Amino acid sequence: MCHANWTTVAHDTFAPTLHADPDFMFLAIAVIGTTIAPWMQFFLQASVVDKGVRVENYVYQKWDVYIDRS
Repeated sequence: MCHANWTTVAHDTFAPTLHADPDFMFLAIAVIGTTIAPWMQFFLQASVVDKGVRVENYVYQKWDVYIDRS
């Protein structure tokens, strides 16, 4: 419906243009902040502690995080 130029869309997806203006920076920080939420980092760490995972088993915990879709 918007008649997008798909060549431009594909190019800008893989080679984005960054701007130094405050509105762009605010939006970029907001997107990154909601993607990597601080509460999730604390939740994952608490999960590791609650499960009693030892350092040598961290690789299995990483796979648990990657695979878990709940």
